[in-house]
Amino acid sequence: MVVYNFFAVLAKKYGMEYVEFNFILVMISTLLIGFVVFRLTRRPSIVMSLVFIYPFIDNIIQKRWYYALGISVFGIYLSINAKSRTSRTVILLITALIACQFHTGAVLLFTLPVYLLFTEKLQNWITILVVLIGTLGSDRISGIINAVSGGVLADKATLYFTTLAANSSMGHYLFWAAWQVIQTVIIYYVYKYDSENKFVKFVWRLNVWAMCIIPLYMFDPVFTRLFRIVLIFNYVAVANSFWFNKRYEISRAGLFSLPMQILITGISFYVFDINSKLGIDAMIFAIFKNNQFLGLF
Repeated sequence: MVVYNFFAVLAKKYGMEYVEFNFILVMISTLLIGFVVFRLTRRPSIVMSLVFIYPFIDNIIQKRWYYALGISVFGIYLSINAKSRTSRTVILLITALIACQFHTGAVLLFTLPVYLLFTEKLQNWITILVVLIGTLGSDRISGIINAVSGGVLADKATLYFTTLAANSSMGHYLFWAAWQVIQTVIIYYVYKYDSENKFVKFVWRLNVWAMCIIPLYMFDPVFTRLFRIVLIFNYVAVANSFWFNKRYEISRAGLFSLPMQILITGISFYVFDINSKLGIDAMIFAIFKNNQFLGLF
C-alpha cells in the first residue's frame, strides 16, 4: 500500500486531519462510482437507491476498501469498451495494481484479466473446479496464500483464515454461498432476455468469475467485499432491464429481476448491518449522529 501510505504521510506533513484526508479520498471514490453509474444507465436513481440500502453502510466503515472499490469499478468500466483483448487485460491489471495500493484484498482482482482470457466454456469449468476444490480443500487455502505471497500476507492470512474463521460453520458458509448465487441467478435471468447486449453479457461473465470467491466464505463473510464491486454493475444491469411504456407494458426481465434484487438487497442490509455484532447503534446510527457533513445543516 505504498501509494496510500505516501498520501497519508503527505497529508500529515501539511497538517491535515484524518477526517479531512478521508473526506477527500471518499469523495474521489464516490465520484468515480457515480460517473460509472451515470454513464451506464438512464435510471441512476434505482441504482443509487440499491447502493444506499446495501452496501452503503459497510463502505463507510471499511474505509480503505471503499477507496479500492471506487478505483476497481472505474477500471472495470473502462475495460468494457476496450478496443482489444490486450487493452482490456492491461487496463484490468493496472486497475488491480492501483487498487492494491489502498487495500490488500484487491489482490484478488489480478485473477480477473487472466480469467477473461479464456473462452466462456473454459471459464465456466474453471469456476466449477475452483468452487469444488476450494470448498473441499479449504484447510489448505491459508498455506497456499502464504506460499504465493512469499509470506508478505502472513498476518492477513492469520487474521482471515484463523482468527475470524474461529466463528465460522458450514451453515454460515451455505448461507453466504446462497446469498451470492441468488444474485448471480438474477443477473442470469437478465442476461437470458438480453444476451446480445454487450454490457449485460460482460456483467454475466463478471458474476461467473466472482463465484470463484465462494470457497472463501468457509472462513468469514468479510470476503463478500470483493462481490460488492460486482454488485454495482449488477444494480445497473437490473435497473436497465426494467422499463414500462404508456400502454402499461412492463419488461419481463425487469418485472422479476428488480423486485428480487430489492428483496435480496434488503435482506443484505438486515444481515450485514442491522443484525451486526456491533449493534444497530454503532453500525448505523453512529454514522448519522457523528457526521460532520450533516452537522453543517
